[in-house]
Amino acid sequence: PGVESSPTLEAGGQPTKDSSHTFENEDDEEEEAAVLGVKSAKSPEEDAKNNEIRAALKKKQKEAKPTKFAKELDDITIMEAVHYDPSPKAKRQTYQSTSFTETKSTSMMKKLTMEGYVDLNKQILTRVYPSGARVDSSNYNPMTHWEAGCQLVALNWQSSSGYPLRLNKFRFMENGNCGFVRKPVGYRKVPESQIVPRKVPMGLKISVISGFQLPKPNREVGGEIVDPYVIAYLEGPGITPEGGDKNKLTTHTIDDNGFHPIWVSPTSPPSSPAPFTTLSIATDRLSMESTWDLSMLVIQVYDKDPASFDDFLGEVMVPLRFLRQGIRYVPLYDEHTKLIEGAFILCKIEFVD
Repeated sequence: PGVESSPTLEAGGQPTKDSSHTFENEDDEEEEAAVLGVKSAKSPEEDAKNNEIRAALKKKQKEAKPTKFAKELDDITIMEAVHYDPSPKAKRQTYQSTSFTETKSTSMMKKLTMEGYVDLNKQILTRVYPSGARVDSSNYNPMTHWEAGCQLVALNWQSSSGYPLRLNKFRFMENGNCGFVRKPVGYRKVPESQIVPRKVPMGLKISVISGFQLPKPNREVGGEIVDPYVIAYLEGPGITPEGGDKNKLTTHTIDDNGFHPIWVSPTSPPSSPAPFTTLSIATDRLSMESTWDLSMLVIQVYDKDPASFDDFLGEVMVPLRFLRQGIRYVPLYDEHTKLIEGAFILCKIEFVD
């Protein structure tokens, strides 16, 4: 006859969700009872003991939580998330990482000062991620948090055309798109005896000479001929090109010529800017070497449109430590950071000591 029983155990010794079932015969019941440590009651005392065992098993089943991660993934994970502990006595392991929202990270810069935040990030791993208030999946400028020494600066990837995400993509091109770039020496905990000083420029002079096969807006095939002009500026620690044209090059506009516009030549109009524009790096926060290594040269091409906003045609962002002096061929990329085949800018670059 069917009788009530305790929950069965799955492989590994854990009870199943089904808390009761009926047995087809007494042999099955005895076998199940033996697994659970429950014996057939011969007296009220044994029956009470069996009930205690059943209650303990049900409690254990209720408290057991399902595994929320894959063991195979856990076996190859090398970082552990931990809360930030400002105590000087706090002990951390090298594989532990603390996550901050962009707002919290910015407040840390103010609370500790930028230099203090850089020193903190020499000791710990810090991950920064976009604020939940960015419901439109926009992004913050990652340069601000790279400047603070943050190791993992996460961005929203829902839109591939925003400037912050493009800046991030160009930054990691320098290491073959593998996802890792070594921080400049000033951002790492390196003994002074192991640091080899090197002289870096104070800035650079850039002159845009000409362009070749510039695309039309959105890489369209038809439409009007473009009226291109070029802007160039530095993106790096303490540099704010948005604040004005003091540290930015802007060429004059060439009408109806996207095939081979020439900005600097013996026939350039007298009203055009000087052949060279000097772009200076900031030196008030970090060493010259670290500032130079973290900064990037941004070159962008636009189509002048008197009736509306100027259209973006292409750009490139180059880490300063990979620049070379002389006349240089600069390939262009679209707003999704895809190479535009055949399109490039010819520039002349000189370093300022």
